[in-house]
Amino acid sequence: MTSLACLALAALLCLMLYFGMRALGSWLADRAVARALARSVDAPQARLMPESQFVVRLSESEVSCQRPDGGIETVRWDELERVVIHTTSDGPLLPDCFWLLIGSGTSGCCIPWGASGGAELLARLQQLPGFDNQAVIGTGTQEAVVTCWQRQTNAGE
Repeated sequence: MTSLACLALAALLCLMLYFGMRALGSWLADRAVARALARSVDAPQARLMPESQFVVRLSESEVSCQRPDGGIETVRWDELERVVIHTTSDGPLLPDCFWLLIGSGTSGCCIPWGASGGAELLARLQQLPGFDNQAVIGTGTQEAVVTCWQRQTNAGE
């Protein structure tokens, strides 16, 4: 085998390893989110207060969140423009991590992590094309605003 052929084979193996590791990382991220959701669903005694007093409801056409004061925020799936995770330094006594579902116009929802129905919300959000699970896993306790998903627009729009 010539040195050029060996070099080409080595480059091919490196590319295969690189893309294989990326795929493995994505798969592991999906599994970590699934395990975290399973724990939160299987352990109702570990519900967060006051977060669990917020109730998320999903339908084919929209998502809504009812706050403990009775107010309801709603965004239609077809109007959803962006999904953001907003973390604050307000915890642990106050909610400190939120989903911001930003719709077109004035529609949207601010949903604290730990809300009742939150596991179903995440599962539905993960169905959005291009949803970034790495952003969900990388969420920390520092103040941050991270976009997990944004609607793709056509260049002609």
